[in-house]
Amino acid sequence: MNGVTLRETLETILMGLHRDGIGTPTFLEAWWNSKAGRGLSRQIENRALGQDAYSRAEEWFDKGVKLSDLGKYQEAVACYDRAIDINPGFTNALYNKGAAEDKIGKGQDAVLSYKRFLDLAPPEDTKHIEYARRRLRELRDNPST
Repeated sequence: MNGVTLRETLETILMGLHRDGIGTPTFLEAWWNSKAGRGLSRQIENRALGQDAYSRAEEWFDKGVKLSDLGKYQEAVACYDRAIDINPGFTNALYNKGAAEDKIGKGQDAVLSYKRFLDLAPPEDTKHIEYARRRLRELRDNPST
């Protein structure tokens, strides 16, 4: 289970179940917050998606990254779109798509991509979450940036 022991997983779940106050998580929320739960959910998603489709989404994403590195942001957006078409929950592709749209001045499109990213981003991706939130504020305050 991704290097996490059953004991660690159960401890995480039990700690979540015994929290007091507002927002006491359900069993499923506690499981999701464990490393094993996130790993298992990715495995389930990959199987549901089909390994071939998952690999194709990764390939399109990788191509988009290479194009972004070359400054070809419009082409990169098209690649990220292909990856997202295959796997709508591909948060890295959503984030990178927003960043590429931002670079080519498509602020409103970037806002939509960043919002979708934020809706789906795993909570531990704090660096990208903070950046997306900051850019959303900036784009709302000054749409020409």
